[in-house]
Amino acid sequence: LAIFAPSALPAGIVPVGLMLAVSVVLAIRGWRTQADAPPKIDLESPFSLKSALTFGWMFAVITVCGGLAGQILGDLGLYVVSFFGGLVSSSSTAATAAHLATSGHITPLVAGSAVIVSSVASALVILPVVWKGSGKPELVRRVAMATLWVIVAAAIGIAINPFFLEQYRIVETLVMR
Repeated sequence: LAIFAPSALPAGIVPVGLMLAVSVVLAIRGWRTQADAPPKIDLESPFSLKSALTFGWMFAVITVCGGLAGQILGDLGLYVVSFFGGLVSSSSTAATAAHLATSGHITPLVAGSAVIVSSVASALVILPVVWKGSGKPELVRRVAMATLWVIVAAAIGIAINPFFLEQYRIVETLVMR
């Protein structure tokens, strides 16, 4: 979002920043208390042709669906598409929101909010992946609690975001004089 639609960054920085901060704290805490070796997961290179084509395809689908949903349902339509897009590819959804913001189809605030919605959906997808990959109920429980904390951080960020945005606008106005 910061790279492709810098004007949308203020709208998402507090919630996404809090989600990142909580994730880092939980990762450090988990790293220090880790008793078992992590399960082996086979991942393919994100730089492969298949990965690039998949990202491009998801970007196209989410852009078309987001545009149509936005025309039919307004901002709510984009948020719904962002949630379901985040279940599949939060990076494609963020790129779509940035593209729609820079092309003037949505406001920067809506783009930032769409990225938050997509990030929360992406966090939820981790649970079935962990269950399928490990089959360990204790690990799933720990990941579920971590995911809950990340979602709580997002909710707190969303709640305080209007105050942050008002302060940002005041500072921006003073600087632009």
